[in-house]
Amino acid sequence: MKLATVSTDAGPLVAIENGEGTLIDLGTLLEAAGGAAADVAAARRGDLAALIPQWQEIAPRLAQVNAPATVVDVAATRWLPPVRPSKICCVALNNRTMDRDRISAPEHPAFFLKAPSSLIGHGEAIVVRPDYGLTHPEPELAVVIGARLKDASPAEARAAIFGVTILNDVTSVGMRVEDHFHFRFALPDDEATAGAPGGFRTVEHHTTYAGRYKSADTFGPLGPVIVTADEMGDPDDLAISCTVDGELVQEDRTSSYRYGTAEVVSFISRYQTLLPGDVVSMGTAIGTGRAPHRPLASADLRARPSTVSITIEGVGTLTNTVTLEGSFPGREPQRP
Repeated sequence: MKLATVSTDAGPLVAIENGEGTLIDLGTLLEAAGGAAADVAAARRGDLAALIPQWQEIAPRLAQVNAPATVVDVAATRWLPPVRPSKICCVALNNRTMDRDRISAPEHPAFFLKAPSSLIGHGEAIVVRPDYGLTHPEPELAVVIGARLKDASPAEARAAIFGVTILNDVTSVGMRVEDHFHFRFALPDDEATAGAPGGFRTVEHHTTYAGRYKSADTFGPLGPVIVTADEMGDPDDLAISCTVDGELVQEDRTSSYRYGTAEVVSFISRYQTLLPGDVVSMGTAIGTGRAPHRPLASADLRARPSTVSITIEGVGTLTNTVTLEGSFPGREPQRP
């Protein structure tokens, strides 16, 4: 099943994509199926995260509904992020294609948090400002969590995946460079110069923080739909591609990920409790595919107002325009 959240004149609602371009009002179906009043209300306010814990009971009811479906007018709707998670966990450098560029890395998944406030829906605009510097898209498979997970095994993690969607992990290289730190700090050293246990040694460290360069407003296009796990099949071997104004800039398969979905979700749950509706984004697809390898920096969104599309096999296509806000050198500012 493909699930979406859209905004209509009457407000947000959860819908089922039932065939190419057709959206069905989930609240109306739930009411016809005799669903719980709380579930009907959640669907009618666009709160898919509230429905996910009950989905195994909801789905069989929907299959038995014979009442006429209420079709949502797609032309009169605005796509919203399909779910509003408590957190978005993004895996860093999770692609074997990057091995040639790795100088050092941990022997386990590494992840950071992307702010939920960065999320926008299919068709909405990514806003890029002059002070962001080089900014590029990152096409990623994202899994949506279906149950509360803490210290989950890979098998438990796989069973708790509600579905998959698409995340464009928009990244500002300019802000990442600006927010880079190179500093010294002390670590305990039992073999310190003083020769006594409890001494310290000084080490140098490079680090940066993702608060700006990954989580600026509009840096998290998500959607357009969530495909539930029962229809998705194997999420660890799907074709994924990214185009800017129709030009292919990245093409890959999710089998290029160094760590698969179950392993990643299991690992994250050791440190952060995952809740229904949370999003785990698996990392950037940067394989060569049919195209010669191009660095992500070649898809600089500052170049011009443009359109970015990410397609994942079996999920669909997430498309967003790019708005240049402010005065860029040699370019007139865009007008609302």
